[in-house]
Amino acid sequence: MVTLQLDLSNIKEGMYIKNYKELCKLLNLPISSGNTKIMQLREIDRYMDLLKDNNSYIVLEIYDKPIPSNINSKYTQFIQDILLSYLAKEDKHVIYLNKSELIKILGLVNNKYIEYRRDKNKLLNIADEYNINEFYKRCDAKILSILESSLKSLKKRLLLDYSDAYKIVYLTNKGYDTRIADIEEHRYILSVKKRVLEEFKLKSEYLIYLYNLKERYFKRINEIVEEEMCWESIYQCYQIIYNQTQIVKELSDERYRLNHEVKKAIDKQALNNYAKFSFPDNYVGLQNILSETLIELKEE
Repeated sequence: MVTLQLDLSNIKEGMYIKNYKELCKLLNLPISSGNTKIMQLREIDRYMDLLKDNNSYIVLEIYDKPIPSNINSKYTQFIQDILLSYLAKEDKHVIYLNKSELIKILGLVNNKYIEYRRDKNKLLNIADEYNINEFYKRCDAKILSILESSLKSLKKRLLLDYSDAYKIVYLTNKGYDTRIADIEEHRYILSVKKRVLEEFKLKSEYLIYLYNLKERYFKRINEIVEEEMCWESIYQCYQIIYNQTQIVKELSDERYRLNHEVKKAIDKQALNNYAKFSFPDNYVGLQNILSETLIELKEE
């Protein structure tokens, strides 16, 4: 086990770190390579929730005290069981799921989480606008981190492969329809997203979740594609490729256990935030009420 003495004084939540060398400089650590680098990064993960974006890192959360090693492995096992069970029931070798569909299938949140995101006024009877926005900002970033790390683990183990894809919504004589963007359309969508990211003066798309800019970001993208391509809108999804013969078809449904772990992590984060920052006395109570309303799955 690598034992590190980390200097966290230069690290802040929401920070964008351009590469591994800069991360080491900020933490006052030696630059390593190979297995030593891997072990070093695993140890750093005990002190903070780092979202990896290609060669860059985004600091989602700094923990009050180091957490046990491989804490996200519990999510990975749950997600493996649930997702492979779902895929085993699909008579296909490739499937397209957007993030909202995937987190609902996995039980990371309940149906109200997505429904009330579109109409947050429905939550004003239990919390004020500030706490609602704070809750969604925290949860979007945490859920994305869990989802990405779990999918990467499954990919490395060759249980499935996945990549980003885009669905185009367009109008026909019979109403709205969707199709998967081809390669040229995919390249065009990437260029539009890059333009909008530069408009927002952000270095990474992941930061839109951390800074609670998701709605504004995709609204602007859809304005451009509607004007330039006459598409109604586009939305991002995962292309998941798998071999059904390699999937164990009898897997237990772990959705409720996974949901419990996610809710517990979200509630603990709220408590840690209250201890670190100058939040009102009712902050933790309101955040917990929101997690019960928007995260917790009810037994069917």
